[in-house]
Amino acid sequence: MGFTVRDAVYLRLLTKYSVTREETPKHLDTFQAMLEDSFGSRASQVLGRVIAKRLYSELNLTFKEDTLIGLHEYVEEAKSKLLEMKPQTAEKTNVVTTTCEENNGSGEKACD
Repeated sequence: MGFTVRDAVYLRLLTKYSVTREETPKHLDTFQAMLEDSFGSRASQVLGRVIAKRLYSELNLTFKEDTLIGLHEYVEEAKSKLLEMKPQTAEKTNVVTTTCEENNGSGEKACD
């Protein structure tokens, strides 16, 4: 598979802003600034909404477009929605929970 736009975005984020792909969720404001710097204000807003819409879809949340908010606000809203439905979250988002018990004091844990 060739070099994609996604690869270019992450490369720019790393080279110009020193943020790795894995660190991106903790640096959404920086990610949004990089999108704006790279694609312009209008396009970065559209890209932020596209990313948010996909996130909401993966979390089985209803996405409501709001042109006045950015990616960071969408993510915060998603967190709030997940906290509100916490008892149902694991089932609806296919989150697997495990329980671990120590085996006979050996320090190893067996997880269900």
